[in-house]
Amino acid sequence: MYTKHFTPLESDPAIFSELIHVLGVEEKLEFVEIYSFDVDTLIYLPRPVLAVIVIFPDDDVAKSTITGFGEHSLTSEERSRVIWAKQTINNACGFYAALHAVCNGTAKDFIKSGSVFDIIASASNESRPDVANIIETSDQIQAQYANVAVKGSTSPGAPTDEVEYHYVCFTKATNSRLWLLDGDRDGPLACNEDCGVEGDVLDSPNRETIQRFLVEHGSASSNNFAMMALVQT
Repeated sequence: MYTKHFTPLESDPAIFSELIHVLGVEEKLEFVEIYSFDVDTLIYLPRPVLAVIVIFPDDDVAKSTITGFGEHSLTSEERSRVIWAKQTINNACGFYAALHAVCNGTAKDFIKSGSVFDIIASASNESRPDVANIIETSDQIQAQYANVAVKGSTSPGAPTDEVEYHYVCFTKATNSRLWLLDGDRDGPLACNEDCGVEGDVLDSPNRETIQRFLVEHGSASSNNFAMMALVQT
């Protein structure tokens, strides 16, 4: 049971960009909307894509095993490089997705020293279990989040409302693997397929992996999902 509740974030790249900026990410990084995976559309997207956030219906299917993801053949070095936080705040899945996007891979190079995100991204292996508690007890995160969450174009729901959608993050947290980072799960999930050092989150085969995730969640054909990419301006 949750002891703290946040106002749900609207799926707006401008809101997500402002949130990461006020919490310590350089303005060189921002979120932009992904309209489709069509090649003719993707050519207009700034590259490289450092992370992808997906919002989709939060139903029982979302809790199922994801094809192609697991803990197979992972080295301890790969696991040690991934920053993942268990979600302990109700309706804050958007924040956790943003945190996972900026605290992993090359995105973390744009985090300002001494910021909240710097503390989280710099957590040692021994202190990783404390990350969730750092987030839940941070007055700065709560205040900055509250200021940003009310800036959407639609009226935000109450912090204790039941929200029907959920945010997750896909990122190359290590050089050659795509990771699914979801605070609602028991830990980070690595794609079983090595995607190579070169390329970004939306290059093949990563793009096909994310598309399969959307199909498995019943979203790809019903258009009831949204996506945004973390890019360098």
